[in-house]
Amino acid sequence: PLRGLFALQETTIEELKQQFIKQQDAKGFVVNGFPREIGQAFTFEEQIGSPDLVVFLACSNQRLRQRLEKRAQEQGRPDDNAHAIDRRVETFKQNIPLIVKYYQEKSIIVRVRLSQGSPRLDWDTAFPTESGLVSSPRHQLLHRSKLGS
Repeated sequence: PLRGLFALQETTIEELKQQFIKQQDAKGFVVNGFPREIGQAFTFEEQIGSPDLVVFLACSNQRLRQRLEKRAQEQGRPDDNAHAIDRRVETFKQNIPLIVKYYQEKSIIVRVRLSQGSPRLDWDTAFPTESGLVSSPRHQLLHRSKLGS
């Protein structure tokens, strides 16, 4: 059964590397919903490079759940069931403080607060990308790849 587990770190990093290599002429990349744990941040920097900017979209757990539920309805993703969504939100709550602190210490994070009454922000509309590797972002990593140069 699908329990809301995330892809293995090695799988995610390798997929990102492959996307960067395929698009070597790109001036930069937007990576949605990444990193999900501090180890991914370290591995990304070791294997790919340091991000230029991290945008943290801060919103309530309720708003995050609603976004994931909407994605489940629109995309019919079996991994977006109620149990999986709860697990993802809990995992996020546990992991994000260390990730935010890490990027704050590097002075490369911008926090955008999305309150209940704020206008809807659709990341894919605001910042179009060729390939959405990960959906439902609450934080974004912007990176100009140095692979293949």
